[in-house]
Amino acid sequence: MFLCCRAVLPGMIHARRGSIVNIASMAGFHYTVNHVAYAVAKAGVVALTRDVGYEAAPHGVRVNAVAPGPIAAPTSSARERDILETLGNAVPLGGCADPQDIADAVAYLASDRARYIVGTTLMVAGGADLRVS
Repeated sequence: MFLCCRAVLPGMIHARRGSIVNIASMAGFHYTVNHVAYAVAKAGVVALTRDVGYEAAPHGVRVNAVAPGPIAAPTSSARERDILETLGNAVPLGGCADPQDIADAVAYLASDRARYIVGTTLMVAGGADLRVS
């Protein structure tokens, strides 16, 4: 993602407009069993989004991210579907996100309707991120 941002930012800065939407994960904010490397990478995406967003904003460029929770992808294997069912049972809104839920969030952040949102990571997790400790 860093290399992609670095590649497109000069053109956006020159045009004084643009929007980048990175894909993070709920795992970048919350502990995920046996997925330390993934969680660290996604936390890096959150930091990249925040910091590049701050630096690009004065040039009219917005950088944001979407952090999905569990997603029920049609390509999931039987084993993955079992895991997703278990995860979905813990989601306050129930079940897992549909890929379209994530696409809609990305489309919104990329659009001019989100013109005053920058450096933000939008959690799209059905409340799965609202853990009670």
